[in-house]
Amino acid sequence: MGAYGGPDIVQDGLVFAVDAGSERCYSGSGTSAYNLVANNDVSLVNGLGWQSGNGGYFLSDGTDDGMTTPDVSNLDLVDFTLEGWVWWDQHKNYGSFLVKGPGGSGQLFNYSFFGYNDSVSLGFGDGTNYRSVSISVPATGEWHHIVGTYDGSTLKFYLNNTLASSSAITATPNQNNDALQILQSNYSIDGRIACAKVYNRALTAAEVLQNFNAQKNRFL
Repeated sequence: MGAYGGPDIVQDGLVFAVDAGSERCYSGSGTSAYNLVANNDVSLVNGLGWQSGNGGYFLSDGTDDGMTTPDVSNLDLVDFTLEGWVWWDQHKNYGSFLVKGPGGSGQLFNYSFFGYNDSVSLGFGDGTNYRSVSISVPATGEWHHIVGTYDGSTLKFYLNNTLASSSAITATPNQNNDALQILQSNYSIDGRIACAKVYNRALTAAEVLQNFNAQKNRFL
């Protein structure tokens, strides 16, 4: 497994990372990208764009573009952290940042981060129900650091290094054979994404701060 982000990014438990600013991840053109920590192929679909600002970011028009990587065992998680730097141009009724599961079937999601109407939700399906916490939509036209963690008993949602919402939930995330999708194709956000990371454990508040500090000068 390769390193990503040098010593400042938390490495322990990192199973997936894409960064539009890394040439190891994406060359700046074409439809092929790579997971920076496990060399899984990542495909850009339906014309997802790329821009060089802020060190590099992927640009979504909010219709049907996104990124996808096939299911592999190390992406099927029980405890997890989902993380990214995201910019919304506008909010829409359903705008996905990161989902592992079939579209529109939240009870079957292994994990997910998506916007719905006037909120952004972090959660997972347990096979029967969708378990989640949510916050009001962040401001448009600026970068946000979003992090969601689950440790088997509590879902936590951090926005810009502040714990914005949490809920005690004891359930087992549904395991599935679906691809991991960033900007979930037909449900993609209208905006930009520069980085996305997935860990196989819940980061601590100190580790969330470490990752925030590691990249904040690029975006803020």
